[in-house]
Amino acid sequence: MIDCFAQYGLSAIEKWVGFDEAYSICAEHTGGISPSGMYHWMAIRGVSDGVLWVANSARGYDGVYDTISRDQFNYYGPVKLIYVAGYL
Repeated sequence: MIDCFAQYGLSAIEKWVGFDEAYSICAEHTGGISPSGMYHWMAIRGVSDGVLWVANSARGYDGVYDTISRDQFNYYGPVKLIYVAGYL
């Protein structure tokens, strides 16, 4: 995913995060989120009212539709983000 972003002139960061750090990053950046317990990647859309807003290509998979709550995050963790940090 990092190499794919680079092909479009974007730099990306890969990081294991807790919920509060993920919330802060997702409020400012887009990219991908992968809770290890789901074995699944989703796109980061942002945050809303204390939850992470995601684009889930398998909407409803493991009970995750358009958002990930703190409880879901902790249940399916650890969680990895790959997010766009800026331009190369």
